[in-house]
Amino acid sequence: MLGDMAVAGAAAVAMTAILATRESLHGLMARIAWAELRSALVLLSMT
Repeated sequence: MLGDMAVAGAAAVAMTAILATRESLHGLMARIAWAELRSALVLLSMT
């Protein structure tokens, strides 16, 4: 029960937004190639 409530709230809002847009995200994932997805993940992890 220890932790920062603001971080928990921000994570909850982010997960709700992701779940709300899951249908459009599934469409995007169907159109994107594995190499493009991997490149985006590498770029995000570098930043």
